[in-house]
Amino acid sequence: MNLRKIIFIVIITFTLISCSEENRQIITSKLEPRNGLAYEPGQTEPFTGIFLEKWSNGNNKREFHFKNGVQDGKTNRWYENGQKSSEGNRKKGKPHGRQRSWNEMGRKEGEFNYKNGIKHGRHVTWLTDGNIMGESVYENGIEISSSNFMDKIK
Repeated sequence: MNLRKIIFIVIITFTLISCSEENRQIITSKLEPRNGLAYEPGQTEPFTGIFLEKWSNGNNKREFHFKNGVQDGKTNRWYENGQKSSEGNRKKGKPHGRQRSWNEMGRKEGEFNYKNGIKHGRHVTWLTDGNIMGESVYENGIEISSSNFMDKIK
């Protein structure tokens, strides 16, 4: 086999792999729930891809990643002014890992940790002035410590 044929076969193979259903990135702004799963309107297979909704001014509003009709991967929300309001991750539809939220001015409001939808790790909430309002630590959904800093102010 000569070099041209080998190069041609390699190019065709990579093209087919990159166009396969599994590697396609689908972005949509319309999904409909059916039997607990998300579908694109008119489709028979559960949605895999990115749901992206925008505000009327063009700024992003919500971004959710889906796999087989279930949220799986990054989740992001924004205020209409473009400031991010929350970010996190989902695993098989449940919160997983660090979840964070901010107010419209960009100040942190909360940071929470989950493992497969169960509170696990440090959970902190902040006041608008940036001071910590409260903090709890969880292990597999059970609160093992808690501090409410508002009690100390009174």
